[in-house]
Amino acid sequence: MSDIQFASRAVGSAATCQDRAGVFMSRNALILVVADGAGGVTGGEHAAESLVRRVETHAASVAEAIDPIGWVTLLRECDAELCRDRRGGETTAVICAIDSEGRCGGASVGDSRAWFVSASDVLDLTTNQKRKPLIGSGRASPAPFFQSRTPLGTLLLGTDGLFNYVSRARIAECLEGASLAEAIELLLDAARAATGALQDDVGIAISRHATSSSRFGAHVSKL
Repeated sequence: MSDIQFASRAVGSAATCQDRAGVFMSRNALILVVADGAGGVTGGEHAAESLVRRVETHAASVAEAIDPIGWVTLLRECDAELCRDRRGGETTAVICAIDSEGRCGGASVGDSRAWFVSASDVLDLTTNQKRKPLIGSGRASPAPFFQSRTPLGTLLLGTDGLFNYVSRARIAECLEGASLAEAIELLLDAARAATGALQDDVGIAISRHATSSSRFGAHVSKL
C-alpha cells in the first residue's frame, strides 16, 4: 500500500463541527470514512464521532476490507448501538476501502457521497444509497458498493456541505493539478459563500494512487 496518498479534514461552519472524516489502514487496504451528524436533533456530533472511531477500531482487525458486506454489517451494528445510546444522535456515513490494485468496496447511508474523479469523468459509488433513515435511528438500510476496476484519478468522500454547494465541474477543477492537501483547501474555498464563511460543515477524505500524480498532482503522504 506504499503507493497510495491520502488526506482528510473536517471543518465547521460554526463554533462546533458535526462532520467527521478519517483515513485508516487495514492489513491490505486504505479505508476512508466521512460522517455528517444530523442537525436539529441532539447528539449529531456524538453520532458522527462514534461512527468514525468504530471504523478506526474495525480497520485494525478486518481481514478483507474491500468486501462491502462487512461494511454493511458494521453500519447496521453502529445503527443499533447509537439507537440504544442515551446520548442519542444520528449521522450519515460513507465508508470506502481501496487496495493497491485499485479495487474498492464499501457502504453508505444518507446524502454524503463517494466519487472517483478522473480527468474526463466522475464515477458516483454511492448512487444507490438511501438518504433516510440515518445511522442511529435503528432503521438504517446501508447500501453496499463495489468496483473491481476503478479509473485513474482521485477517490473523494465528502459530506453534503461540499456537494450541495460545489458543482461537479468545479470539484474536478479543484482536484486537477493539485496535491491532495491543496485540493482540500480548494474544495473548502469553493464551498464558501461570498462572505467567506462555510455554508455548512464540511468533511472530506481523499486518496490517490501515486501513479495518478502525473495528471492530478504531487505526493502528500504515504502509508
